[in-house]
Amino acid sequence: MPFLKIFYDATMRISGSLYVTSNIYMKEVFALGRKIRRYCEDYNESIASMAINMKSKYDKYWCSSNGVNMILLIAVVLDPRSKLGYVNHYLDYFFEEATADVLKATLSSSLKSIYREYQGVGEGSQDMGKSQPEEDDDDIHGMGFYVKATMSLINTSLKTMNLIVSLLSLTF
Repeated sequence: MPFLKIFYDATMRISGSLYVTSNIYMKEVFALGRKIRRYCEDYNESIASMAINMKSKYDKYWCSSNGVNMILLIAVVLDPRSKLGYVNHYLDYFFEEATADVLKATLSSSLKSIYREYQGVGEGSQDMGKSQPEEDDDDIHGMGFYVKATMSLINTSLKTMNLIVSLLSLTF
């Protein structure tokens, strides 16, 4: 039955273990929702009835603002094939205007926050390693330790890369 094959195919693509699937997860969810909507209007009453039941379950899990994982949307935006316009289009398609606007604002805010964090790392404006004590009881996941360790690795990597570029320019 072609209607059920779309679920099998989506499951196989999402369950891939030899490639990254985070950027395609929401694309598959969007595609399934769109196809379910199409099958709700099918001329075959049994397929339409099955699709209507599936649509109610789909809507329960994916068509509420609480059901959408922002990280999955960010992964789609960061995929060079999709970008923000793709996600905004599907948010408008699946959600009521007010809910879509809230989700788009949350997504935009999240992306700007990530950008500000990224921008701060390159400029060296983050001073978390200098201002935090060696062991912070409130830092149960060790983020301060991680930032200090990775910042020194990044600085070392940049110095090494600059040295390699300098050496290469001398040889050519």
